[in-house]
Amino acid sequence: MTQALRSLQLAIEMATRARDEADQALQHALRVLQNAQAQMAQLTGYADETDLRWTTANVAALSGEVMMHHRNFMGRLREAIQMQEGVLRNLERQADAARQRRVQREIKLKSFQQLMDKRLRERALQAARREQKQMDEFAGQMHARQVVARRMREENTGESR
Repeated sequence: MTQALRSLQLAIEMATRARDEADQALQHALRVLQNAQAQMAQLTGYADETDLRWTTANVAALSGEVMMHHRNFMGRLREAIQMQEGVLRNLERQADAARQRRVQREIKLKSFQQLMDKRLRERALQAARREQKQMDEFAGQMHARQVVARRMREENTGESR
């Protein structure tokens, strides 16, 4: 293998590693995003359950202080939900960026692989042409020998007459 092909093979190996690392980073980002989505589902589910319990409860029997605590608690829960929405948006952006990096690395790897395939096809074509040339030269030499041998036979048979 020539130095150029070795260099190209090294570039393919490095691009493969980079693509694999980008793939791992994407998988990690997707797991983190999925966990954050599960947390959001828990928060919203809890908020919905709490609201449902309070709407079906006998609110008239509750004291003003309990109602105030409930309103404060629900306000904090809604703030937590809003914060989690921000976290989700950020994690979605990170996952998209990781997805784009993965695609870019895959494209780079494919371009190196296509270049290697092209170079290998070119080398095979050159080798086939060299072999054909050698075969043509060999056939030409064989033909020339046959012509010389026939002439010698003709001269030998002509002299003996």
